[in-house]
Amino acid sequence: MKKPYVAFILLLFLVLLVGVGKASLNTSSPSRPLNLRPEEYRGYVYTVSGSTFELPVYICGNASGNVTVEASYLEHLSLERGRVEYDTSSPDSLVDVVRGRFPLRIPLKVGGPSREGGEIRLTLFTRRGETFTGKLKLSKFTVETAPAVNITEITFGDRSRGTVYFHEGEPSTVVYTVMVRNGLDVPIELLNVSYRIPGVSPIGFWVFYTDSITDVPDEVPWSQVRTGVISPGSSAVVAVYMGVSGDVDGFYLKPKFTFKVGSRTISLPGPEYFYVQIGEACAPEG
Repeated sequence: MKKPYVAFILLLFLVLLVGVGKASLNTSSPSRPLNLRPEEYRGYVYTVSGSTFELPVYICGNASGNVTVEASYLEHLSLERGRVEYDTSSPDSLVDVVRGRFPLRIPLKVGGPSREGGEIRLTLFTRRGETFTGKLKLSKFTVETAPAVNITEITFGDRSRGTVYFHEGEPSTVVYTVMVRNGLDVPIELLNVSYRIPGVSPIGFWVFYTDSITDVPDEVPWSQVRTGVISPGSSAVVAVYMGVSGDVDGFYLKPKFTFKVGSRTISLPGPEYFYVQIGEACAPEG
């Protein structure tokens, strides 16, 4: 009679051991909140349908390692790839570190015009077995699709890629600069650089006849005469000055450049630019 009793005790012990193991497995690595900046992107994107653009999101170094991002978001925008991998331990990634934060670039593909809000849900899995989750809101985010324009002689060169602003909640003035080259045999005139982003006020654009975007002043050059003419075979730097409200956590911009070429008026998608507020540095790992 002892053998069945002992077998029953052993079986009960194994069942309890498996149950405890499962409970431990389910609770050993709970999801942690993802400390990201910005938490919200406003934006205006002028581009052709089927093209892609990348939203930079800054994450804390405690999410280091090979990071996988899964996302879902608003109408007519989708991930260019089903997953995005980024290795924050790579030496190349250290170049863009800001206050302990690494830039994670989320590639979005444009399927058509969009004026609806939405959000990107992020789930990051690190190689240390940790899980981080967070949300990036896309509110007041407009995508305008551009018609295909068969003109390759007007090109964009060096540009300012973005601004990281350290004074959270305070208004600021930023300048977006880009080199424009006229490869035509006739002059071109820049008529407008247009965009619509709530909280971002257009101050104006100026054309500087210089060879470097670093020659452009940070302050608005009110005393300089505004002209948009670029001679045949020459280049100029276009500087777009914008006033940013303190409640803008971040914005993304691909503006519409409108040129007069002879008797024609054409619009081209401009290069990207982003603005992100990052106040506090990441907390040290412990």
